[in-house]
Amino acid sequence: MSNIDIASGMQNNSSSNLDKEAAVMTSSLHVSLPDEMRAFVDMRANGKSQYTTPSEYVRALIREDMAREEDRRYAIRSLLRAEEEFRRGEMLPLSALDAVDAELDEELR
Repeated sequence: MSNIDIASGMQNNSSSNLDKEAAVMTSSLHVSLPDEMRAFVDMRANGKSQYTTPSEYVRALIREDMAREEDRRYAIRSLLRAEEEFRRGEMLPLSALDAVDAELDEELR
């Protein structure tokens, strides 16, 4: 089992007192990984690819997951709004949807 310490934060190196009060916000996370996963992380964060440190790689994965979660929530909200519109009778007739569908098919060709 291998360990990775991940630090995240914001630092401000300004000499202004106001800037210093806009404090440094950091937190750390200690993660234990099987050796195979650690080797994969090290391969992805070898400095030759997009990531130079394991922390950068893990932060990128978390950002991607957060974006997926936001997309999922947006889709659910959209479906709920569509359901409400349907229940109120505020919907396009199927013929209008067929026209949109045909337009999209044409664009994809």
